[in-house]
Amino acid sequence: MALGAHQRQQPQPADHEGLRELRPRQLHGGQKRGRHVRLPAQAKQAVSRKASYVTVLMGHNDVCQDRFIDIPSDEVFEDRFREGMETLRQGLPAGATVYVVGIVDIYRLWQVAGDKRALGIVDCEVLWAATLLRWYPCGTMLNPLIGEAGRQFTRERNVAFNAILRRVTEEYQAQDSNHHYVFTDEIFKYPFVESHVSDIDCFHPSAPGQRKLSEITWRHGPFAEPPK
Repeated sequence: MALGAHQRQQPQPADHEGLRELRPRQLHGGQKRGRHVRLPAQAKQAVSRKASYVTVLMGHNDVCQDRFIDIPSDEVFEDRFREGMETLRQGLPAGATVYVVGIVDIYRLWQVAGDKRALGIVDCEVLWAATLLRWYPCGTMLNPLIGEAGRQFTRERNVAFNAILRRVTEEYQAQDSNHHYVFTDEIFKYPFVESHVSDIDCFHPSAPGQRKLSEITWRHGPFAEPPK
């Protein structure tokens, strides 16, 4: 279902698939395990489909790298984001809405998963040790050898990228009268708990975690019902 830019319709907010159905295009930018997932290329797809509501999710894979040196600089990250946003600005139909969602607090997910056991058998910290051989993602947070200083460096990048997403989105909202731009970082602020982290890989959101992410994203999005 294509949701019009100004159409309001209340889904089941905790239903991740229901929320996905309301998105003509959901774009992911940044890096993905050995290759770049370019936001501009996906933005062109949204433009070709004349999407009226586009959700942009960018930055998680940029923060979660095998090595610190692989995390892009602020300048590179912003350039990639601007390139995608400019593609949307130039090509989306008048009145379209672009909803930019910030990056979750990856440090928080690491904290709450520290006492978990994968499938109830293996300590998550043992599983994370596979980052030493690059067999497991997000060594910049999960590698057992990086210490607290390394994790705080990664979290600083997490925070900095969210600030860039907010600043650029607000800039487009102020300067482009033909489209609507909305940013939220509420998923960064949310205090996730252990049950929100996967019992399989001890890092990605579990099914309850995905439902919570969808609920938060919808509640703070451009088409949510205003609080009564």
